[in-house]
Amino acid sequence: MDRICNEALLRKVTTPRAAAAHIKNGMTVGFSGFTVIGYPKVLPAELARRAEEGEELGITVITGGNVGDQLDGVLARSGVMKRRYGFQGNRDLRALANADRIQYVDTHVSHGPYLIKNGYLGKIDVAVIEENLATADRLSVALQGRYLVIHGDGCDSKYQEDAGIRRADVFVATTGQDDDNLVSCEIAQRVFNVPRCIARVNSPKNLRIFKEVGIECGSSTTLIANRIEEETLLGSVSVASSLTHGNVTLTEIVVPRMRHHSNEAGILVSSVPMPENSLIAAVSPKDDDNVEVASEETVLYPGDKAIVVADNEVLDEVRALFKGL
Repeated sequence: MDRICNEALLRKVTTPRAAAAHIKNGMTVGFSGFTVIGYPKVLPAELARRAEEGEELGITVITGGNVGDQLDGVLARSGVMKRRYGFQGNRDLRALANADRIQYVDTHVSHGPYLIKNGYLGKIDVAVIEENLATADRLSVALQGRYLVIHGDGCDSKYQEDAGIRRADVFVATTGQDDDNLVSCEIAQRVFNVPRCIARVNSPKNLRIFKEVGIECGSSTTLIANRIEEETLLGSVSVASSLTHGNVTLTEIVVPRMRHHSNEAGILVSSVPMPENSLIAAVSPKDDDNVEVASEETVLYPGDKAIVVADNEVLDEVRALFKGL
């Protein structure tokens, strides 16, 4: 712990079970390390435990080179590893590959970036281009799942191509500058023929320009005004967005000082008796802009923001529940 100097990374330190919970069946997972140095040794055992307890869990494993038995051996023997890319020297993995129980492709470490970039190892679901290096670093830590974060200018076709724009179904521009959003969407649309482009429009007067060139858009100014109006109506619950034609709402609730639970120890998300048709989806810690997907081991403290998905009919019940913690 004392070797981690970056506060954002330090906040990410968690239990093996909580870390492994981000990995789902069918995912492609890239692991760090080379030979026996720097590869994860505890998380694979947690994945193996889930499989051995009956969970359907199979993943594609990508590494830069050979790693140790606590990764390759554990995942191979437990059946979690279904595909493996990159050189490996594990005896059990080799035997299972020869028996056609694991699909294995022996690739040189230098080939990895090329294969990933060109989609040979599977499609990356979301790619993010961020011009600000600090923001790019923060996103690379905060985003969970198969995300690619690139430090570069979204108005430069080179960076769009690096992000895999030729295989994209949707391009989204969300900077604070309308001209940058317009140019980047125009490049995606006209140069790379992306079928759908969506842009954030900061000034409502520019909405017409975006719509005339066929770019879907929404005004952040208008959205903020709507949120202020909704917060006035709902009190302590602020509506972030409405889903499925208004039947379900995504709400943000500040956790109050608790009377029936320890404010110092907090309360587990799994211990909050949420009404039917509602759930705590994510948590934003107090004095922190980061948002973390909630798990059973997530702890709520006074001042944290709980992001709740709830049926409109139980919103009042959810609000009363938090007030009575």
